[in-house]
Amino acid sequence: MFNRQQKDDGARSHRLLQSAQDLYDYAEPDSSEEEFAATVYGSMKAQIRAEIAGTYPPKGHDYPRRDR
Repeated sequence: MFNRQQKDDGARSHRLLQSAQDLYDYAEPDSSEEEFAATVYGSMKAQIRAEIAGTYPPKGHDYPRRDR
């Protein structure tokens, strides 16, 4: 079961992935926007794969807090 912080993190990650995908879909081919969206999307997918493999988050890393 996920705690509230993990759920908030997951929701933020989902919004970022969706925004990157939307930008990629609407960007001009071979544009800086398309390249940026592909980079963000690729890095987020790599994070998801690392989470599934159990190698992310790294030891000592915690979830963002609203009081920081």
